[in-house]
Amino acid sequence: MKRLLLVTVALIALAGSPTASALHPKGTPPPGGWNPDLGLTFGGGGAWSFSPVLKHGFVPSLEASFFKRIRRPLSFWSSLLLRVPIAEGGTGFIPGVEAGLNLMFFNIGAGYGVGIGDNLADHQMNIFVGAGLPLYTRKKNRLFYMQVYYRPIFNFAQGEMFVSHELGILFKWMIMFTRKEKLP
Repeated sequence: MKRLLLVTVALIALAGSPTASALHPKGTPPPGGWNPDLGLTFGGGGAWSFSPVLKHGFVPSLEASFFKRIRRPLSFWSSLLLRVPIAEGGTGFIPGVEAGLNLMFFNIGAGYGVGIGDNLADHQMNIFVGAGLPLYTRKKNRLFYMQVYYRPIFNFAQGEMFVSHELGILFKWMIMFTRKEKLP
């Protein structure tokens, strides 16, 4: 567990490093910059789940998000997601929604999900903390990136509450839309 936590902290630190500009030709941000006016992201990934019920399971997921810039470099985002826990304690589906704020590639948010399947809580509320690392950009207004995240989940079932934890990685494509600013 300590090694996994150290690897996660290292990846989050790397995400905040200047490597992002080195990945684009000539060391510049992609067309439209790193903080566009609005955009869409979609992708998937996996997480390790530490839960008293699912007994250290794996959770693959799919996600689609919308984001809108509030004021540079701050953006609002909202996501639809589907998580599929696979563990010895049970399996099933967890459709959910999340929303939050993004400061460049650092995200914080909250969400809600519904458990459908064996030994899954009926209702889940979570907090999301993540950091992205740009991996590839060659086309105008397109970016492929990795996001390392931590998601504490508050599970509610039959009048009881227990907390589980997810530590994961998402791989996402971002499609950015930028308004052309008028010159004075």
